[in-house]
Amino acid sequence: QHTTYTEVHVGFGLTSTPTDSTASTASSTGVESRFVKKPIGVFLVLYDFTECRDDEVPVKRADIVTLLNDDDPDWAWVAKGDQSEGFVPRNFLVPINQTAKPPEPASNRLGRDSAAAATTTAA
Repeated sequence: QHTTYTEVHVGFGLTSTPTDSTASTASSTGVESRFVKKPIGVFLVLYDFTECRDDEVPVKRADIVTLLNDDDPDWAWVAKGDQSEGFVPRNFLVPINQTAKPPEPASNRLGRDSAAAATTTAA
């Protein structure tokens, strides 16, 4: 569980939500880091999540969200359909495969037995 925004993003040194797509600050080590928000993919929410902090966003099971930052292994920065953004637990999300081919209609599919028969008669 994270207790402060800075602890969630060790080395990023962020203290507030950026107003543009990136925030740049110097961390305690003096190295400049960036928190970049860019669309990474569309995800399905598996469980309800109630925010406990200002940098989190509540989501419900079956919500569709856009992943904007996945730098943290435990937390994901997402945008909801209403344009609200924030962190949600990373393991509450599963990617939606938008490149998957839709299934063929049942009339065009061969069953396992039919497919085996078709390959043996063709040979």
